[in-house]
Amino acid sequence: MSETENRKMYPFKIGELLIKEGFVKREDVERALEIQKREEEETKIPFGLILVKKGFLSKENIDMLNALPEIQKDFEKMVIERGLTDRKSISECRKKKRPEELIGDVLVREGYITGEDRATVLNRQMDDIKLAKHAIRHRLMSENDLEEAMRFRRYKRPVGEILCDINLLTLTELNLSFQMQNKRLKLGEILLQLEIIDMKTLESVLEEQNRTGEPLGKMLIRKTQITVDQLYFALSVQYNIQFYRLDGFVFYEKQKIALRDVIGQKFAEENLVLPLFLNTDNLTVAVSDPSRCRIVYEMKSFPSQFRVTCLLIMDEKFEQLFAMLYGEILDRTKASVRSTRQDFPQTAKWIISDPKSKRDESLIEDLFEQFETLRENAGLKSRQSEAGLFKEFLIESHKVICNRFHCSRVSFDINTKNDQVEILAAPMYERLL
Repeated sequence: MSETENRKMYPFKIGELLIKEGFVKREDVERALEIQKREEEETKIPFGLILVKKGFLSKENIDMLNALPEIQKDFEKMVIERGLTDRKSISECRKKKRPEELIGDVLVREGYITGEDRATVLNRQMDDIKLAKHAIRHRLMSENDLEEAMRFRRYKRPVGEILCDINLLTLTELNLSFQMQNKRLKLGEILLQLEIIDMKTLESVLEEQNRTGEPLGKMLIRKTQITVDQLYFALSVQYNIQFYRLDGFVFYEKQKIALRDVIGQKFAEENLVLPLFLNTDNLTVAVSDPSRCRIVYEMKSFPSQFRVTCLLIMDEKFEQLFAMLYGEILDRTKASVRSTRQDFPQTAKWIISDPKSKRDESLIEDLFEQFETLRENAGLKSRQSEAGLFKEFLIESHKVICNRFHCSRVSFDINTKNDQVEILAAPMYERLL
């Protein structure tokens, strides 16, 4: 895609777009940008200091790690590689080293390197993940602590998320601003507009996705282009569902009983819907796949007196809370794929992305031929002259479903029952991870 085409598709940065549409003021965006800049500066500090800032290590732990023989050898190697001194000088300093003294201190004392040189190398060491690996080996922190620190370092909060967090913008308004530019909210386009990825990255992963079929979100995370948090925030914008991390969330015993009475384990496992809160007639449920919220709002099995709110949480958190609530590990193989009509036996399925493209036009022709064949087998009159009307019907159905359910693909099924042949359509959602 050329730069000109890019500008036509995305004429505004997210801040300018929100200002243009009147959702926020310019000073609001400037405040969010200041917060973003400050957070970015915080993540640029040496990794060891991030571990201290996050509370995973103490300054005493850092001092202890720096005194380890392995770390001292790394220091020696780095000063040699930087041309600050040579092996002979280091060998001489080892002989003059006092108990509990670090090799860098000796090198400065003996005049081989400057204090500034020592600070530069120490900062480089502090920024190396090896320090954290040694901390884990010595049981000063855990692998989970390291992952959390790495997430903090990689994570750049987009301006839209910051505006939501400081209550200057709602998720609905953010979602609406995108809809004003593009009726079909695609994940890649949202990540691009939020400035989480750039056009070059998006085009590259989309090209690879066309070859492999791997879900976009999974690809971007695997390539460390985005974090899981960034993916879920983009999905919350796409589907207009509030995303929560739910750090430290627990169920109380009485609460568990009430929630299990409303949504049993079998229903939760089959539909990947988890009850979280029950307050009088307000029920809050969680999903890790935003397309599952459609099930929540459409299922008639929920008691009619409940007003249901749906939240988006991470896959890992969903499985953790499922085990806490029901006392068993979630078995995702039991999850069902629901359609708008489940009482018809499926005989065929066509996935249509763009009914006006050559590829999908061919699929529509194939679908029509199969439809007519089944009608003939059922003893019904053929309607070959209505091929044009059939195509118009599919195009209109595709448009209506995509606009209603914020999807880009529609599954068309041919089903037969009681000698009748029907076309059923259902939205298709991308797998997230």
